[in-house]
Amino acid sequence: YPEVGFWVPTAFRQDVARRFVLTYQLLGNPTNSGAPDAPNWNDFWNSYSDGQYQAEFTPLIMGPISAGITFSQQESFVGNRSDGNYRDSGASIGFQVKSSLSPTTGFAIVGQNQEQLLCGGGPNGRYPGAKDNIQADLGRSYLFIASQSVPLGNWFGAKTPAIATLTAGAGNGRYKSIDDTRKNWVNYGNYGPIGTLSLAFNQRISIFAEWAGQYNGIGASFKPFERIPVVGTVMLRDFQGAHQGIVNCQGGNPDNCRTTIDSRITISF
Repeated sequence: YPEVGFWVPTAFRQDVARRFVLTYQLLGNPTNSGAPDAPNWNDFWNSYSDGQYQAEFTPLIMGPISAGITFSQQESFVGNRSDGNYRDSGASIGFQVKSSLSPTTGFAIVGQNQEQLLCGGGPNGRYPGAKDNIQADLGRSYLFIASQSVPLGNWFGAKTPAIATLTAGAGNGRYKSIDDTRKNWVNYGNYGPIGTLSLAFNQRISIFAEWAGQYNGIGASFKPFERIPVVGTVMLRDFQGAHQGIVNCQGGNPDNCRTTIDSRITISF
């Protein structure tokens, strides 16, 4: 099926036929506060674009349980904002343990960006000081989540059933409230609620709404080929009045947030 969220993963055990997952994301986050609200292509390339990639490997799939590791990188190597140096890329590793309690119910514990490699990430429990040298900080986070799916039958003559899925839980790090982030930076800290509500019409198309602490938004995912495991996903977030993330809000004011488009392509095998 297509993806049913963007920043919040599902809690179901990994498919035995999908032990490797490669993801590339292009994020439209105008972290430059001087960037215009309505950018043209040159503005986006010069001031907004940011890229991330992640590789996920799940060596252990035993019965209802799967356990895997992730490698991720934050800083872009494309566009004019690229640092161009892999040592400054914010590389990190994490883990995920998932269990399918039934065919439609799952529970997971996910540790994102637990060990930051090559360059040091930001401090834990406090905002960076003037002497802290931080190139990239993905945010050390723990997620405790559960997922419940409900098959809805075959719609519009589709070969596969429509499925509604709710994922809910708690996360810290980048998933805690923006108030806590302002005080304690993006690593660990207090937990906040997270979740997604999605509807997959079939194995090709899904839509979702997501609450991920700093980020909330709406998105859609598309799996264009029946037998080729490639999925594309887009999400709109930090729109006007979202009252959450301050990265895309001029002057750090949540009442003046600017809509951001995050996009992703995922290949699994």
